[in-house]
Amino acid sequence: MILKSKDRLLQIIMEKSIILSKNGNKIMSTKGKQGKWLVDLRRTFMDAEGLELSAKVFWDKFEKKWPFQVGGLEAGSVPLVAAMILEGRHRGLKVNGFFVRKERKNHGRQHLIEGEITNDPIVVVDDLMNAGGTLNKVRVALEDINRKIREVFVIVNYYNVRGQNFLKENNIKIFSIYRLADFGLERGKTKKIPQSKFKQDWHFQPFELGHYFVVPKSTPALDSQNLYFGSDAAIFWAVNQKTGKPAWYFQCGKDLKKKGIFSSPALHRDRVFFGSYDGNVYCLDTKNGSLIWKFGEGDWVGSSPALAPELGLLFIGIEKGVWGKKGSVLALDIQTGEKVWEYVVKELLHGSPAYSKEKGIVAIGTNDATLLLFEAKTGRKIWEFQAGGPIKYRPTFDLKNNAVLAGSHDGKIYSIDLGTGKENWSVQTEDIIYSTPLIVGNKVYVTSSDKRLYVINLKTGKVLKEIRAIGNILSSPREILGKIYFGSNDGAIYEINPKSNEISGKLYFPERITNAVTYSPKQKLFFALANDNRLFAFRKMKS
Repeated sequence: MILKSKDRLLQIIMEKSIILSKNGNKIMSTKGKQGKWLVDLRRTFMDAEGLELSAKVFWDKFEKKWPFQVGGLEAGSVPLVAAMILEGRHRGLKVNGFFVRKERKNHGRQHLIEGEITNDPIVVVDDLMNAGGTLNKVRVALEDINRKIREVFVIVNYYNVRGQNFLKENNIKIFSIYRLADFGLERGKTKKIPQSKFKQDWHFQPFELGHYFVVPKSTPALDSQNLYFGSDAAIFWAVNQKTGKPAWYFQCGKDLKKKGIFSSPALHRDRVFFGSYDGNVYCLDTKNGSLIWKFGEGDWVGSSPALAPELGLLFIGIEKGVWGKKGSVLALDIQTGEKVWEYVVKELLHGSPAYSKEKGIVAIGTNDATLLLFEAKTGRKIWEFQAGGPIKYRPTFDLKNNAVLAGSHDGKIYSIDLGTGKENWSVQTEDIIYSTPLIVGNKVYVTSSDKRLYVINLKTGKVLKEIRAIGNILSSPREILGKIYFGSNDGAIYEINPKSNEISGKLYFPERITNAVTYSPKQKLFFALANDNRLFAFRKMKS
């Protein structure tokens, strides 16, 4: 007996792609949760017959709707798109195909969308439809080039309420071949977590976009009217918070390696301070962007300043092309930019200082894999702690436990005793840490490039929860209005409820979010500076 395409495909999926737990062992999902089963359709797509039948079932439904083009998100949709293009050709129909990358390439042609987008209607194809996160990523990428999804085709539809709401809100039709019951499966009962909703208000695009360096860059600083931040094109911007229109800009010198301004600015009164890869530390007037002073003893400055107005000092790291003396920790006079004290290190110093007014101390990490602690006023070194890798982002003081917290490129989160410089505890993650720890109550939140936000007991170092994102995380977490926010390389801003430590909201953008999220209470707007230097403003909708 010859089975119909749909029946035979069901048989292949049952044989190859329905993974059941055995002997009580749970199966780990991509979100880190355990379950009794898993649908892994990639195994069906790697089977010639399974892939061919998937394409045939698609065309049996969609042939009368031609012309259209097909696309989806890597990697699950790539074999499907290829198979559908070939099957269309066999039927004498020319079909355009494309796929959206999870992250934009930072080399070559730096595309987010691979393949050409035509004027034909768009049908997005995927293996599964669950909560709609994959489709949302594709939707945002297409809307960034003024295109919309007409229909969606998936092999298996979970009929998740959030996924169905996503389709309804975006007026997208869906066609699926199977539901879970066709495989004898059912979705387990899941906790219903209220989800915040967000809406983009405006976005600002600078003269040049920057895709080469995927690192935390110039997180905006806010006063009552503007946002201040730097770009890869070495332009420092002041942008009106309400309108997204530029108030002024200041052009710095350009570095030969195309690095511009990665330094996050600091504000004091009517002045804004930052470093640039042209080797200078700048002080500008916030009213009009005019230069007040600059300090130029460095060759490069990727560090972000920390201010101590009561001492009249600014602390920052600089880098030099001098063997054995490649980095320095500096204290500059906040009024004149004159050097007050300096501490030289062997390797480059990209790290940013943290200042404690209560203790009168400054902590900074170096590429030497050390964490240094200084007396802020004099520059006297109190101690140094040796980590297993460079410490390239700002540490955090935990004054309640008399400690300082820092993440390292050895993948560890460290708590160091302020009195002795000895380790209190450390937590090993699976990739580098390029972010600043956030203390909320008796917990510390730390993001890692292993795609996780770690929630840790501040005193003991016990990991209380690991919250998974889809992409690598370079964005530092921030507490805003009682919730925790961070960006990810999947292009999403995640909202975390600290009471439950669950994801309580998500908003997608067309580019990686490598910087911390900022917020204006006056405008009730959130701001996200994307890795390509576009600035997005969004607001939280009322429930």
